[in-house]
Amino acid sequence: MRLFLGIKVPDDSAQKIYRALENLRNDYAWARWVNPDNYHITIHFFGERPGFSDLLPILEEAVFEAPPFELDLLSGGVFQYPELVLYVDFYRARALEILAKRVAERFSNGGKIYRFIPHVTVARMKKPSKQQYLHLKKRMTAFQVEHRFRVEEVCLFESVQHMGRVGYISRANFTLEG
Repeated sequence: MRLFLGIKVPDDSAQKIYRALENLRNDYAWARWVNPDNYHITIHFFGERPGFSDLLPILEEAVFEAPPFELDLLSGGVFQYPELVLYVDFYRARALEILAKRVAERFSNGGKIYRFIPHVTVARMKKPSKQQYLHLKKRMTAFQVEHRFRVEEVCLFESVQHMGRVGYISRANFTLEG
């Protein structure tokens, strides 16, 4: 099982982001655009595991007393890993950063804990020419949509592949009650 802890982007928010990207989707139709039903923010990636029952008590402890919070869309961007990834990101939310740090500390095994940057991957593509990359980066950085949504739960997701498509199954939900 390929598992991660994340936030499901609500359907209305996902559709708003998707519609706002229409011109880019038309101009870069050859990119692999993520279905808005799959929009999510990864808080922590666990990787391949034989099961998830051992994660549940640790996650319940990490999420305990974490308050609900709101996320505001910030802008877009591009990074290379190893292919080009187009994403939209969010303004910092202290409650989310604290939650991500609590989870990372419990699963880092003494390794380095990286700064958490909440984002939603919206497309992947092969690396274009340098000129095309710079143009795309400029367009993604200019991407703006005013939108806010409330986060009241986080989910343990399993990433599954079916007929060449990736989908996500919620295996456990954790309500934020802080």
